[in-house]
Order: sequence, then structure tokens, then C-alpha cells
Amino acid sequence: MPAMPSHYQSAIEHRHVSRVVGAAFRHRGAMVWLLILVHVLSWFGLAVWNFFDPRLERIASDNLWSIAWPSPEATSSQLIVSGVQGILLLATLSGLSLVTSLLWAPVGFRSVRFIGLLVVFVSGWMALASQWQQIAWLGHRQRAMSSLEFLDRVAAELSRQWPRHDGENEFIGPFMAYPNWAPETLILLRPTRLGDQRRYLATVDRDRERGVLRFEVSDGYQTFWLEHQPPGTDRPGSFVNGIGAQYEIESWIGLNSQWRLSRYR
Repeated sequence: MPAMPSHYQSAIEHRHVSRVVGAAFRHRGAMVWLLILVHVLSWFGLAVWNFFDPRLERIASDNLWSIAWPSPEATSSQLIVSGVQGILLLATLSGLSLVTSLLWAPVGFRSVRFIGLLVVFVSGWMALASQWQQIAWLGHRQRAMSSLEFLDRVAAELSRQWPRHDGENEFIGPFMAYPNWAPETLILLRPTRLGDQRRYLATVDRDRERGVLRFEVSDGYQTFWLEHQPPGTDRPGSFVNGIGAQYEIESWIGLNSQWRLSRYR
């Protein structure tokens, strides 16, 4: 069999090498797109989780740097922290890989446009960190809105006839009134469920001077106050309840013209 001319052989080898290199670059390009997708989903997933899960706002921020391996005996709080840490780890690794891709990715990814995309990612994470509480409060507001129809009826009944002593109400059930001579706080003996089974009404407080009714709502992890305010009242304020406990306003958000969602410390 006659030998293949050397220039034909060189051409075949060159074509083979070109195919291998092209496949490698396509693989690297696909890897960069995968890293971008993982990074975006990490950011989006954490933001959406913070909006829908009322536990995430404080549990994650208060215990974020505690390291503990998940176990069958782990509490829900520990699992939440582990989940947030896992998402942040995934985002960090994908972010670092995207930065180093400037060295190994195809030429199309080593451009000013791609660097601008990395800057957008960094800005997005900074925005998420700075707006963490605001995102959570938008979620709290959304959940609180579902309770207003019921609480409107309760507020109307209590505004019409505020109890003067221990008793029972058709909406909130049995309660104890404090102080005895001029009640300002009603402590419910049987917590009233609001909407889903996670949130319940614990106490009702009346500010006689301002005409404000405050409903203490707990979800087992944190406590909020839904405040029914008369027209002309701009914002919630600190108060002392009927048993002498002092509450300092921490943050609040408006629900409509009469209702405010507040947190006290």
C-alpha cells in the first residue's frame, strides 16, 4: 500500500487537533454558563426563601456563622442555618470560579462585558445583604394581610365595648383583663389561630389616649403586633401595657390606612 503523502497526514492531524481544541473550548463555555446559572439561582433562591419563610430573617442572621453538621437530631433552626450556609457556600464557589474563568474560559468570556456581569453579581449580593430585613418584612406584610378581615371584626367589637373585667369574647375566647380596675391588656387563655396554623393571637392591648388597639401575634419564632389605629395616626409608638411591661418600637410597616405591622423590643 503506498504511503500517504506527508502533507496529507499533517492536514489530518491538524484537523483532529482543531476538533479536540474546539470541543474543549465548547466544554469550557458550557461550564461558564453553568456557573452563571448556579450563581443566579443561589441569589434568587435565598431572596425568595427569605420572603416566604418568616423564620429565616432572624434565625439565619443571628446564627449564620455557627458551624454544625446536620444530624437527625438537629432542630428546624439548625437546619435553616445549614441550608443558608450551603447556599452561600455554593454561591461563593461559583463566584470564585467565574472570576478565575477570566484565565481559562473562551475568549468571548474574557471581555469587558463579562467583567461587567461579575460586577452586577457583586452588587446583587450587596443589595441582598443590605435589604435582607426589608425583603423579610415584605413577606411578613403579605402574610399579615390575610388576617385583617378577621381582625377588623375583632377591632370593631372591642372598640364598641372594651371589657372591664375578666370574661369571654365570641372572637377571641376567654381572657384575663389587666389591671382589674381599668383594663388595658387582655391576655387570651386560649390563643386564637390566625389564617394558617402557625400564627396565633396571644394578647390584645388598648392605648386609651391614642385610641389604638394592638394585637400581639406570634408564630412560635418571633412576635409581631398588628395595630389598628384611628385616622390621623401616622406611626406606631412605644408603650407600657396593662401589666407594666415596656415596649420600645423597633420597626414597622403599613398595611393599609388603619393597620400597621410592628415589632417591639
